[in-house]
Amino acid sequence: MTKKELFEELYEKYQSLPRYKRKAAILKGMRPYFQDAEAAKIYVEVNLRRKVRNLISRRTRMVRKINLQEFGFFVTSTRLALTPVYLPYIDRINIDVKFFRNNAFHDLDMMVLKQGRIIVKNNKFV
Repeated sequence: MTKKELFEELYEKYQSLPRYKRKAAILKGMRPYFQDAEAAKIYVEVNLRRKVRNLISRRTRMVRKINLQEFGFFVTSTRLALTPVYLPYIDRINIDVKFFRNNAFHDLDMMVLKQGRIIVKNNKFV
């Protein structure tokens, strides 16, 4: 296992901790792999800065990609969501959930095919 792989594993393990506790826990886990504490501290700090820089870069790329789009709303439909919902009270209502979802997705697909896009104003499809 390389030092970077170890760092990534420790980062995932301690991701829920506050920043300073996470840094201390990662440093404690990485210390045996370095000759002195200063080298381990520098390595952890550089990699934590790298993680933050990558996060900022990903967010910037996402915002730029969004700003290139010409539509106001983006709606996507997936057929994976067509599995029936089993609720404790489903036997008391008088609709077939799978049939309802199929029709809703079919109507949405037809709107996209006819108009090329869906425009939403005041929470209603136009």
